[in-house]
Amino acid sequence: MFLSSNIPDGNQWYYNGAMITGATHQTLEAQYTGQYWDVVTVDGCTSDTSNNIWVVITGTAEMDDASLVIFPVPNDGQFVINLVTGSDEPLEMTVYNYLGVPVFISKIKPLQGHVEQPVDLRPVPNGVYTVVLRTSDNRIVRRILVNK
Repeated sequence: MFLSSNIPDGNQWYYNGAMITGATHQTLEAQYTGQYWDVVTVDGCTSDTSNNIWVVITGTAEMDDASLVIFPVPNDGQFVINLVTGSDEPLEMTVYNYLGVPVFISKIKPLQGHVEQPVDLRPVPNGVYTVVLRTSDNRIVRRILVNK
């Protein structure tokens, strides 16, 4: 779901009370169920919060959890995704920080229904990250811990 501000510049989006780092465009794609809003600053003047919008993300089936292995966890920012899909349909992998901001996006093409994909997030700080793998009609979500 996309959220939109009437003002083209000076936007700062929030999710469940926390500022979303880097979310300063006129539109925002809501990734998680929760409350979103925008604050606009123009010529040094800051607006009140916009309407608080409760977003519910639905309509995407979960893939079988047993088909995905992420190792090692915890890790130093380097890990491997191992997935058996039974399909050669392309996947999109997105890794989000705790604020829901994407820190890594990759397109993956399974080979004979199998993916073994190394990921290197070493520039990111320690913390909990959410790994989301999506096909056209399924997704799988896992959390990882980066601890250097």
